[in-house]
Amino acid sequence: MKLNHLNVTAIAAAIGLIVSAGTIAQTMSKAAYKAAESRIGDECREDEYRG
Repeated sequence: MKLNHLNVTAIAAAIGLIVSAGTIAQTMSKAAYKAAESRIGDECREDEYRG
């Protein structure tokens, strides 16, 4: 019985994460997305430069 409760809890948590991730993705503006994309690219280039 305890294992079943654990499975239900894990499934509920996974569904909650999926729904919240979708909500966050929808609220991100195009400008914020472009800024984050640029920042990530800059960080990658800096990491490659440092070796």
